[in-house]
Amino acid sequence: MSIRSFLGRHNNPMLRRLAALVTSLGIGSSAFGACNANYCQATISLLYVDAGAVYIQMTGGLSGLTNCTPDSGVYLTLPKTNANYSSLFALLLLSKAQGSSIMIRTNDGSSGCTVAYITTS
Repeated sequence: MSIRSFLGRHNNPMLRRLAALVTSLGIGSSAFGACNANYCQATISLLYVDAGAVYIQMTGGLSGLTNCTPDSGVYLTLPKTNANYSSLFALLLLSKAQGSSIMIRTNDGSSGCTVAYITTS
């Protein structure tokens, strides 16, 4: 989905500003990636949302990620209690919609590989 198409379907001001930023930075190419000890850089293959968290499955899996224990062995976790939950969730949604590569840093020693921060590439 192009950013233009995304903007046509979503009227949320925060998502529209985020989409404009992504466009200005030239972000949006599809990419596969890998994980190292404390982060993964890839596209998102699946977002699973429930009452307490967003679970993120990365394209290519989590092989190489050693600083935390993934939820169910395959998911990174963004708990709704994260102080930046709304902004991080908006970035995840836009990245998934665009097929953009993102880098997710996880908290050391966390159960569920909780998200520390996310950057786009």
